[in-house]
Amino acid sequence: MDSELTQLQKDQMEAILGPDSEPFETFISDHIESSEEKDSEAKSMFEMMKQKDPDSFALKLAEFLGPSHDLYYREECAVLLNKLLTDDDDDDLCTWRNLSLSTRSTIKYIMLNRMSLEESEFIMLELSNTVSKLAASLLPNNKWPELFPFLYQCLTDDSTSNNYLKFCSFLVFGMLADDIGETIVPCIKNLHPLFLNTLNDDTLFLNVRIAATRAAISFIQCVPANSNENEWFQDLLPGMMRTLTDGLSIGDQEDLARYVLYFFIELAKNEPRFFRRQLVVVVGSVSDIAEDEKLQERTRHLAVEFLITLVEARERTPGMMKKLPLFISRCFTMLLNLLLDIKDDPAWHNAKDVDDDTGTTSNYHVVKKCLERFSIALGGKSISYIAIEQLCAYAAAPDWKKRHAALFALA
Repeated sequence: MDSELTQLQKDQMEAILGPDSEPFETFISDHIESSEEKDSEAKSMFEMMKQKDPDSFALKLAEFLGPSHDLYYREECAVLLNKLLTDDDDDDLCTWRNLSLSTRSTIKYIMLNRMSLEESEFIMLELSNTVSKLAASLLPNNKWPELFPFLYQCLTDDSTSNNYLKFCSFLVFGMLADDIGETIVPCIKNLHPLFLNTLNDDTLFLNVRIAATRAAISFIQCVPANSNENEWFQDLLPGMMRTLTDGLSIGDQEDLARYVLYFFIELAKNEPRFFRRQLVVVVGSVSDIAEDEKLQERTRHLAVEFLITLVEARERTPGMMKKLPLFISRCFTMLLNLLLDIKDDPAWHNAKDVDDDTGTTSNYHVVKKCLERFSIALGGKSISYIAIEQLCAYAAAPDWKKRHAALFALA
């Protein structure tokens, strides 16, 4: 029975990888289907083709990325190709190394060709992810010399009107900087003008400028802080800030622009000294974001997180934030004001626990933690004279919310 089943599977595999496209389309459909039975059979067949004939399987998936096929099939093929070539838990890129040199060369050509012509954003993202993972393994040994010229061409060719291709090219550079930063540090000299031009070009789609910001920040973190290469990035910071503020000024772009704050928080954790030269401008701009009631709460919370992260970086940047006494006062006031976002819920009167959350909001919960971190990071000498003055005013205010905020902050 087992031998019959094995022979049946072999026959199915040969049909799927054969010249007739229908069995292969059925295999792809089974992967798309949510049926547990079909999903199990498709996964089993995937593993079998991966082990028995990875060359034919990889080439078939790559061939089906072409525009002549149904979009849903093409998208699933992009996912499966990524999984086939890069998802090996037991051995890094094991399947790729099992492919013939001819197949490897063909796959690399097809992926870059599809990136340059593809119109599906989903497929472009999958290809970018696959390319970056393969490149992280191949570039240190100079086994993909065509990649960098291709990416530079995508970013420099004025006739390239495909914003999404530029986005994906920056995305690949950013992921490579995260994975093999030391290997691609020499690219900085060529990339710097591309970063600068992109960040200062407000005619480009916002996602392109955000991808450039992400890539630049990844490079900053893989370059030694005291090296000359780090200086290449200082003139990029105004463009990064402008990308953030431009995105937040457009209502439907706020969710996208918020990614810049995530990247800034990461940079503040790992390389806070990068902000030192332009600290006043950066802190002022992000404080404006944190105080802007027209923005979504999540955006304002991330702005607060960035500021607190810089304050907490005292060991790596001793005294940096303490040199901004106006910031300390402004930040403390901002945190107190966010504590006012609380409701006088009748259930409070029956609360049995002093830590009952009745009436509290997300603003209140976020700031409750940030205020403690802010106070501990700065220390009593830096914050006490500012706190006493403001807390006295709040404690004497007729508004119960201010008195409540003063008591909590005092504690």
